[in-house]
Amino acid sequence: MKLKTHSPAVPFPGLQARSIKPKAALFFVAVALFLASVTTLTARTWTEAKTGRTLEGDFVGSDGGQVTIMSGVGTFKIDIARLSEADQAFIKEQAARPGGRSDGSSLAKLTPPALLKVAPITGKGDDRKSKIEFTNEGDKEVTGFILDMLYLNADGSVGKSVPHTQSGSDLKKGKSHNIDVSSFFMEEDTTSIDAHVAEITYDDDSTWPPAPETPPARSGEDPAAAMVIGVIGEGDRAEPVTALHNYGKNPIKRISYQIEYLDETGKVVDKTSYGYGGEDPILSSGKTIVLSGGDGPPEGAANANAYVTRITFADDSQWEAPR
Repeated sequence: MKLKTHSPAVPFPGLQARSIKPKAALFFVAVALFLASVTTLTARTWTEAKTGRTLEGDFVGSDGGQVTIMSGVGTFKIDIARLSEADQAFIKEQAARPGGRSDGSSLAKLTPPALLKVAPITGKGDDRKSKIEFTNEGDKEVTGFILDMLYLNADGSVGKSVPHTQSGSDLKKGKSHNIDVSSFFMEEDTTSIDAHVAEITYDDDSTWPPAPETPPARSGEDPAAAMVIGVIGEGDRAEPVTALHNYGKNPIKRISYQIEYLDETGKVVDKTSYGYGGEDPILSSGKTIVLSGGDGPPEGAANANAYVTRITFADDSQWEAPR
């Protein structure tokens, strides 16, 4: 995704306008951000750990290994790892408040208010079968849910992943629904079944995982933005959960995005891509949706960035992110 450069009206120590380049690993990189949803800003003096350079600015939020700071001469995204220990502690403190966003939560495991019990496979050949019991452990009534059903090989690896959509459940707290699993998707070497909850719909039309209170930050005039908000599942069975917000005027019917996994130093260690949509609009103007899908974080990943790469609008016009 192309970064827009910014020449500050007031120079900072060690930050010259000529040194700001999109591909350079610099302390300050200016980008255009969506700030309409920010209601309270926290001002402080920010310090780069290695050089001692400082910047006066307001804390806006943190996401994907970077903190967003708004100063009197522009809005900046800065790698958190470059900041002083005091600054990093401050960011964690802000993120812990209601509605806070932080890198620690970007790959945090999301635990659904539901319990799954999977029965062992019984029978042989085409007569093999299993059962999954879904129990609502939340306070709201469940009207539907989506499970990622995992068909496992003898070594525990995932041989196949198949989504299962259940509607019309009407499950109050403590109530259960049983799903019969046939041999239709089982391979010859399938030895067990596992599953995790991908989505829950409630009687008040709310969903789990919930959309973040603050939408993903917009880059420039991009019509949509993405942000990783957590992970469902564990190990090689994990999937990233991503929030996507439509900043444009046109409804979106198909959207693709890329996720970059970062280590503790901010280095990209892996990437995964995912797409979702159909012929009907899935994301109205000014709305946010939450999707799960794509390869989970590799070993050593500490944070994640997400970028929208392609959009098809309801009128069939298209947008692609500049390379």
